[in-house]
Amino acid sequence: MIRKLRFYLATAIVYFKVSYNYKVHFIGMILQNVLTFVVLFLYFKWTGEIKDMSTADLVTYYLLMLAFFSHIIPTVDVSFFDKLRSGGLDGIITLPVSLNGYFVSLHIELLVFKFLVSSVIFLLIAPLIPLKWPSLNNFVMFIIASSISLVLYFVFRIFFTQFAYYIERADALSFWSYYLSLFLSGGLLPLRLFPETLRKLLYFTPFPYLIDYPIGIWIGKYHFDKTYLIISLIYVLVMGSLTIELSKRGMRKYAAYGG
Repeated sequence: MIRKLRFYLATAIVYFKVSYNYKVHFIGMILQNVLTFVVLFLYFKWTGEIKDMSTADLVTYYLLMLAFFSHIIPTVDVSFFDKLRSGGLDGIITLPVSLNGYFVSLHIELLVFKFLVSSVIFLLIAPLIPLKWPSLNNFVMFIIASSISLVLYFVFRIFFTQFAYYIERADALSFWSYYLSLFLSGGLLPLRLFPETLRKLLYFTPFPYLIDYPIGIWIGKYHFDKTYLIISLIYVLVMGSLTIELSKRGMRKYAAYGG
């Protein structure tokens, strides 16, 4: 177990060192998000309250979403498709490690990097605008809900990527998986602005637990309901089990064709 963890950590460190171009691109994306937030802030200051969300609610929602939660919208990893097609997995599947664990280790360090940079941006912007701050209890519940959101992100990203074993091109699947997840999770609009019946139905799917629910706890629109907790954990277990099964079948298929 320790040897596997050391392998995953070493993989993450190596990938971090060679991903310089990605980080430069990410800094540009952060600046784009800051400009987007400025436009949204001015708009919400002008319009005021929308349904039961005040200007402070809306500003806080979009700042948290752009700073942190926009990084955990699950989509297909196109690079995994490329490695699979080029035989780049041959050297990994011969090692006594989990391919899915290897996949997570490739992305966890970039996610940490994103969160660190975003935290700096958040701390610079927060004192300048009217934000909604959570109570201590809500903050603790927010951390728990965000942790579940992070687990769901990896479960769904690995799940979507398993289709590399069964379809040839990733472009269309990557596009639709990203924008579908973005819309249904509250990445475009807070789900409280949707019709109430639709919002309640969406909360029986896993997507709101990625963005809308954690941020809703922060701004005081949701409580840490045990029903929501059970639903989100059920999806983690079900999708995790399904992903493992798809991965096993995919690897057998990959091995049958000689890698």
